[in-house]
Amino acid sequence: MSPTTILSGTAGGGSIESFFVNDDKNSVQIEGEMIRKATETKLKKYWYCLLGKELYVYKNKHEDKHKGMHNLIGVFIKDEPEERLDSSTVLYPFKLIFPPNKARTYYLLSQEDKDRWIRAIKKVIGY
Repeated sequence: MSPTTILSGTAGGGSIESFFVNDDKNSVQIEGEMIRKATETKLKKYWYCLLGKELYVYKNKHEDKHKGMHNLIGVFIKDEPEERLDSSTVLYPFKLIFPPNKARTYYLLSQEDKDRWIRAIKKVIGY
């Protein structure tokens, strides 16, 4: 299955959905689909939810039980240059570097979505 098929939503999972931002004094919440590379040629979409200083991972938006959780205390965030998959598909990545030096790269389909995630995470980790 090609990355373009996965990203367009024709691979059986629906299209990439937008996310919701709730910005109040006590917490920052943002949720939405981001993409991870399973291998160099295989992409997987997951639903992420940022609650406080924790990033929860779900298989999709409708799952009740999270697949994983990453605590963002002590994490560094790094903006990455865009990546072109093919002539029509560009991904906008950023990297989270977890102590003691484990990096995870997350991909979005627009610069605007990437910027929103980076702003929300920076606010949570105190940048």
